[in-house]
Amino acid sequence: MKKTLGVCVLALAFVACGDDSVNLYNTWNLVSLNDGGNPIDTNHSDRYVSITIDKDKFNGYSGCNSFFGSYKINGDQFQSANSGMTRMLCEPKSMELEESLIKLFSDNSVRFMLQEGKLVFEKDGENGGVKAIFEAQSK
Repeated sequence: MKKTLGVCVLALAFVACGDDSVNLYNTWNLVSLNDGGNPIDTNHSDRYVSITIDKDKFNGYSGCNSFFGSYKINGDQFQSANSGMTRMLCEPKSMELEESLIKLFSDNSVRFMLQEGKLVFEKDGENGGVKAIFEAQSK
């Protein structure tokens, strides 16, 4: 599976990789977030926490602020650059969610995979790292 996914990523054939036809270029809604082995509540935002991925840019809503940047794909790595975000102060639960999510997209590289119709981002780090799972908003 991993080798097949790598070939698909390298070929940028996101639309037709194996049995799991998923287009990376989409808007993805956050369904699960784990930071350091601890689940983070994703259900208290007034709208979907999401990321939209286009040809070479991404943008999203983190539960409080908007974020954006450019990216490149290198194997199973989503390499973000020129990242930025708005800086509003929100209620503590939204800020906790945002802090965990932004660890993935702050001018660095994060592992990603398309798996069973979901987009998964994982980053190793202190206390277990961060893992975010997104579902496509539209197909």
